[in-house]
Amino acid sequence: MFSASTIVSAQVSQRNELRREHSFPIQFGPKITLLFFGLGMVSTTNHTANMNISFPYETMDVNGVRTSHVFTGNSDRLLSGQSPQLSFGLDISKPFYVINFTTGFNTTYQGAYYSVGYGRNIYLGHQSQKLRERIANCTWILRPSLHITAFSFSGGNLGNIDNTNTTIYLLGKEAGPTYSTSYGIVKHVYHSDRLAINYKQNQIGIQPKIVFCTNPYKTKMSVQLFVSYFIPLFQSGGLQLIQHSYSDSSHFISKSTDTKIKKHEEITATYDNQPFHSIPFRANNIFIGIAFGVTIF
Repeated sequence: MFSASTIVSAQVSQRNELRREHSFPIQFGPKITLLFFGLGMVSTTNHTANMNISFPYETMDVNGVRTSHVFTGNSDRLLSGQSPQLSFGLDISKPFYVINFTTGFNTTYQGAYYSVGYGRNIYLGHQSQKLRERIANCTWILRPSLHITAFSFSGGNLGNIDNTNTTIYLLGKEAGPTYSTSYGIVKHVYHSDRLAINYKQNQIGIQPKIVFCTNPYKTKMSVQLFVSYFIPLFQSGGLQLIQHSYSDSSHFISKSTDTKIKKHEEITATYDNQPFHSIPFRANNIFIGIAFGVTIF
């Protein structure tokens, strides 16, 4: 028969063994991996219908004469199909988890994203070894993670308004016939020839992600294969108002966050002949790709 003291001693021994199993020497401290290049493919639902935007505006010529107009523009260059996307990032890893910071851009839709996430490390193979031995010897890690991501894309140019020797009043903004930019103490004055009206959609959401990657505790070079799905939670669509000169210099009159469609009752917006007041569609997407990096310390 086992005495109570023997049982208690065995339990204490098991707890001490568990503590030793999860007490790592200094070589299992934090690892920082710089992801210097990532390339992937974004796949979205086909949004191939036309988006139409219209709103009233006024112009004033050099003689001070004001004239009323209505701008009408459209675009079918919205988020659809497949498009390549570049990314860069940073992993801060510990044995059981990782914090990731990633940014990237999509040239097809003039889009960009910024993401921060938390993931768990699952060491593959060598299951018969103790945990600390698996961390030191496993080549590959399976890393499920969840990210908070801000993603934006452009729907392209909706049209242009003649800005030559003319002041334009629209959506609470003013675009004069000239604008200036400064570089240090040097100031350049440009004569605007057109005001471009662009559509841009912004959203913040969650992004579940699965990564199959090399173990930073075993190899300096990092290879990551990943798949993620972006689920938008908060979205808004707005108009970018950008002046252009003959010399191709540009000047923002308004960013899309300053000219949200839902804040302007004078804007009439339709997508696929259906009216919308904020965004034409939810911009979900799947991102599949590969990233390369190096563990810097």
